[in-house]
Amino acid sequence: MHQHKRHNEQSKSPFTSIITGLAFACAFGLAMLFTGGWFFVFPMVFAGVLPMIDGLSKLSFRKSGKELGYKKGKQSVERQILMVAKQHKGKVTPALVALNSDLPLEQVEKKLSDMAKKGYVEMHVTTGGRIEYLFHDFADHDDLLIE
Repeated sequence: MHQHKRHNEQSKSPFTSIITGLAFACAFGLAMLFTGGWFFVFPMVFAGVLPMIDGLSKLSFRKSGKELGYKKGKQSVERQILMVAKQHKGKVTPALVALNSDLPLEQVEKKLSDMAKKGYVEMHVTTGGRIEYLFHDFADHDDLLIE
């Protein structure tokens, strides 16, 4: 059985709304201009101007959200890792972060490794082979004496 996806207003891109609205506004505006009929004002507004305004607002909202780096409803991976590091005085393991966040262990391991490569965190391997990460910004420096 083949299912058809129902077309709804929210699935349209902002550009589609802008271009469709502009086309209808121009068409009904020209019809009003050449015929002199004021009844073309209503379709021009409802089929042209309003969709165009809707598309512009969606476009500006989408751009501002990207510039600010917002993620819908969730904290970023980095923020969750930093929050766990702060709670544990700067010293974390991938398992500890995964346990105290909603992140999967593999994602935590990769992100901590990336952060270490960029110099945001120090990676240490204990004598027992456990990998620990140290965030100096949150560390209690009295507890960091070499073991």
